[in-house]
Amino acid sequence: MTQVEIEISVLSRCQCLERRLPDLETLLSEIEAWKKQRNQQKAKID
Repeated sequence: MTQVEIEISVLSRCQCLERRLPDLETLLSEIEAWKKQRNQQKAKID
């Protein structure tokens, strides 16, 4: 698995992106919130 695939998997599980979102703006907002949280945690892939 590549780093990108791992991050997408984490994003999907943590943000529950398997649910329907009403629009693109909501999706982008959810991703941005997740990205900020991951950066604040200084999350790393082992």
